[in-house]
Amino acid sequence: MGSQSDGQKRQWFSGVIGGLTLLATLLTGVGALFGIYKTIFTGPRVVDFSAEPDTLRPGETLVLNWIVDDADRVVITPQVGEVPLQGRRTLHPDRSLQYVLTAEKGLQKKVVSLNVAVERPAEPPLPPVPAPAPVGEGPATEARSNEARSNEARSNEARSNDGEPAESAPQARLYEGEGELIDGLPLDSPPRARVSFEPAAADRLQLSIRIVPGGEASQTIPSGESGTVTFNERIAGGTSEYRLVYTPERATLDVRTVYSGDRLGRTLRFELPRR
Repeated sequence: MGSQSDGQKRQWFSGVIGGLTLLATLLTGVGALFGIYKTIFTGPRVVDFSAEPDTLRPGETLVLNWIVDDADRVVITPQVGEVPLQGRRTLHPDRSLQYVLTAEKGLQKKVVSLNVAVERPAEPPLPPVPAPAPVGEGPATEARSNEARSNEARSNEARSNDGEPAESAPQARLYEGEGELIDGLPLDSPPRARVSFEPAAADRLQLSIRIVPGGEASQTIPSGESGTVTFNERIAGGTSEYRLVYTPERATLDVRTVYSGDRLGRTLRFELPRR
């Protein structure tokens, strides 16, 4: 009887151990399948994507903040590019924009957008139109006649010997300030640009552009207080495309660098006041 009882106990323990082993094997398989599912089919999670402030004026500083969990790649457009899972970026937008954060992991993608409003200052009201002066003889009529004679004398003095109006010599001027990255390769700090005009001849100006980081370019252009200049400069491995719009008070400079092959380029914009 004792021998038979011991055999039954051993058989029972063997069955329990076998069942536990089978259960552990099943749990391990389920865990592996869950890990594969999470890796392939579970998307990234955007914890935070915010702007400080979300409304500002041109030239003011904007700070973008983001936190992303469980992603292989994070990209913010425009102006920023590929970024780490967590960080912040300082920008200076000159117009209202929608920033888009795209987080990718395996086959999954999470897209979050953020609107930033740039408020333009109100235009000053136009001055009132003065009432017409009364017609007739008297001190007002005499003053107008004197002014007309003075204007005619100045016009005659401004004419050259051949009867053509004399042209004023072109004047030197300088525009300088910081810019922003529109798209492409990120920068460690905001770029700076210096645009200068120097007299080159009676009716020509020497245009010089210097960008840090970047390079230098120069062109000879017709003289004038306002205008638009576009040209290309060859650089090592590619081309820089320049577009400059200038007035007596300020200048807008767009620079797009394009490299040969698959290398990523860069686009910069500068709003430059006159110095």
